[in-house]
Amino acid sequence: MGIRRGKKRLSLVEGLESRAMLAGDSAIAGSMPGDADLNGQFESTDFVQVFQFGKFETGEVANWGQGDWNGDGVFSTSDLVYAFQQSHYETSILAAGDGSDDVEGEDDVAGDDVVVDEDGTMDDDDSDADINIKHRHRHHQGALSVERIQSIVDRLSEQLASEDPQLPGNLTVDQATAIVEGLNAALATDDPVAAAEEFLSSLREAKQVERLQTLVDNLNAAIDSGEFPNGLTQEEVATIVAGLNTAIESGDFTGLGQLLSPLRGANGHHHDDEDDGDSGDADHVRPGQSVVTEIIQSHIDAIQSALDDGSIVAPEDIDVAAILTQASDALAAGDIRAARVALSQLRGIFDQDNGNDDTDEDGESHGNDHGRGHGQGRGRGRGRG
Repeated sequence: MGIRRGKKRLSLVEGLESRAMLAGDSAIAGSMPGDADLNGQFESTDFVQVFQFGKFETGEVANWGQGDWNGDGVFSTSDLVYAFQQSHYETSILAAGDGSDDVEGEDDVAGDDVVVDEDGTMDDDDSDADINIKHRHRHHQGALSVERIQSIVDRLSEQLASEDPQLPGNLTVDQATAIVEGLNAALATDDPVAAAEEFLSSLREAKQVERLQTLVDNLNAAIDSGEFPNGLTQEEVATIVAGLNTAIESGDFTGLGQLLSPLRGANGHHHDDEDDGDSGDADHVRPGQSVVTEIIQSHIDAIQSALDDGSIVAPEDIDVAAILTQASDALAAGDIRAARVALSQLRGIFDQDNGNDDTDEDGESHGNDHGRGHGQGRGRGRGRG
């Protein structure tokens, strides 16, 4: 059945590609559902990307990078449900190498409140003001060990030796080969675990630099074309580019959250929009607020849909329907923080829950969240009697 579903989906993808609906997304067939930016991970940045296009539940044609992960040509709640059923949210491509859910590693690259682990997970610093890099691995199911390192090496080597390598997480042959060589070198040292952690940290930093350079290239292209994202001016985009270049050259990624916040602004709202003098107006949209509202509402809808179709089962001692209704009511009243607090009661209940959704009203993402929301759902959380 799984093979038939896979073949059917591949056929759908090929059909869509032939109609030029997925132009430029040639790697989709082998990618992880939810991995919009094709970096081998299903993470919060994928949600930021897809919701910037504004195609959620609009019926507009969407490609992989715009949220169509189930191959039906549009971005809808079904794509979110499909992604959480098929993928591990914020799980490393390296973890897939040894068939496990996570590879625990030390915190590597920090951008203000966001800490990106070497294994690809994202943890948050509990304080908005304190930008320390912490070692927080409550959600990891196992530690990096010599045995686990060897398992990754063996599985990747086995695939590399095959005529048709099936590599995890959209890894290329060159990338997988580099990982195998680096981990083998670590295994030959006196402290294999420490050496492997250092290697993986350098790998994550290199990936971070690669992604930042891609962003710089895209922003420079925007400057050349005169078409700037989120209503930004040329000077503002140039300032972001200069800051990114400085981070790349220095290797210091602190401050990236603040630097990039204008790019995460709400669609259709300039990040400098004035407040009309009424800071308490619920209708006033702060930078990124509508994106965060979409994320939280879709989180609610995705949980409800999964409950309705039986893909997840609520514990008898927790009234999940009431919690979803509470979160929906708070969201409808414009109280994003109260909605997040309500949803935090579900932390750790479902398998795909890896932590806490600390997405702020300003659009900053600060951590893991159960099936982190993903857009504006069409309906509010529905209580089930």
